[in-house]
Amino acid sequence: MVDNSNPSVSTAMQVVDSLSDIGRAMPFVAPAFILLKIIIDIEQRAQEVDAKCSDLVERITFMISHLPILEKIEIMPSTRQVIERMNEAIKSAAALIAAYRKQSRVARRLSISNREKFTQCAEAINICCHDLLMSLQIHQSTQLEILTRDVPIDDDDKAAQTFVEEHGGSVDAVMYDRELVKEFAQQQHLVMDDSVMEQLNQNIADSVQQNQQRFEGILQDNVKTAIADSLKSIAAEMHASEAEQRFKCVQCDKEFTNSSNGPKACSYHRAEYDSWSRSFPCCSTSHPCQFAAHRSKHHCDYPYGNFFPRSRGVLNYTDTNEEWASVEDTNLETDEVQKASVGQLYRWVSRGARVEENTLLITIGRVWYKYPYYFSTFTAKELEDITKSVRLSRRTLIFRTSADENEYALAEWILSISGKITGVRLTAKAATSPQPYVRVCPIDLASCTRSGEILTLSEGGMRSYTPASP
Repeated sequence: MVDNSNPSVSTAMQVVDSLSDIGRAMPFVAPAFILLKIIIDIEQRAQEVDAKCSDLVERITFMISHLPILEKIEIMPSTRQVIERMNEAIKSAAALIAAYRKQSRVARRLSISNREKFTQCAEAINICCHDLLMSLQIHQSTQLEILTRDVPIDDDDKAAQTFVEEHGGSVDAVMYDRELVKEFAQQQHLVMDDSVMEQLNQNIADSVQQNQQRFEGILQDNVKTAIADSLKSIAAEMHASEAEQRFKCVQCDKEFTNSSNGPKACSYHRAEYDSWSRSFPCCSTSHPCQFAAHRSKHHCDYPYGNFFPRSRGVLNYTDTNEEWASVEDTNLETDEVQKASVGQLYRWVSRGARVEENTLLITIGRVWYKYPYYFSTFTAKELEDITKSVRLSRRTLIFRTSADENEYALAEWILSISGKITGVRLTAKAATSPQPYVRVCPIDLASCTRSGEILTLSEGGMRSYTPASP
């Protein structure tokens, strides 16, 4: 949570506490105090201070601090109209801050357009504040820099902008590229999981609109009693409605929340428990040997014990998947195998329920903690999202087991001239083979199905020698 020493929040709290009598005496002003209290509560529960949020808090606090003069003047219809517009502007700011704070730190930073939304919100507050000062006949000569200054940009936002510029300058190309997002998260020492990609592909405007509707309901239900109760009921209601969702970590099987998660929050083993040897083969001790962030969805970013029963439950049965194409090459000196395959996933466990939509399955390498491997699935919607990134970045590589040109396995997307994914190319090469195995599987992007015959572009392995006939 943000330290209470955050000066923006502390000042806002003082203003709300000292001016609540005005809201009690003039109910049409009460929404401003309720909304500011909501913003304060959100910021107090946040995990970090954010310059853009603090800037909005300061602008709103500055505007509300002038309301005491209402007790000394006759309230004209024009003044009420200004107050109504002020309440709407603060409600929009509260909705934006709430939606922004729900995003993960990675998604917040890489969503470069967030700053534009904060700028628009700040401009709306500035206009309302100027109108309010004129309506109240206040000739303000000091502190106006709060309104005239630009929306600040903090170091994390600068880092995101620099990262995007270093990778071609296209925000969309980065946001749709999971590997680039993962690279940025690692660079900034932030938690990266599948929820980050979901958030990047969502429109924050939808969340803002939902928050505005929710806040409107809270105002209608509470505006008459909130000031009398010193806004405590509002804080309690908001906290209850915002009760954080709990997830179950796929790595350690423990429950967690986003606020309790961190880079070292999860402890686990790289390999699954071996009942025969009664130990974990990754470290031979009962104590977890790895530490990372909790994850709510299975992934192959790094090995963890619970992953392997899941992958084995698919790969070791014939009713769980259909293989469309595969390549495999064996090193004749070490017996090490390089392999890759593409096919369709039917179900996650043998005899289990079938998946609801067509799902592509790509496997590269030997799926075990000692080896580099890739095991992932894609629906038609997910392929569409990948296409958006690949079209811009032209980064077609899905995964490669090794940078060594003599021995590796890989899979890569095949693109049409327009940048649309049309298939998957599989390659496998052992060090003892002069040429790699290369096969192409054509794919229909819309239906996530195989769209043609498998093409063999290269045959690897050692060719048998057939002597010429006498």
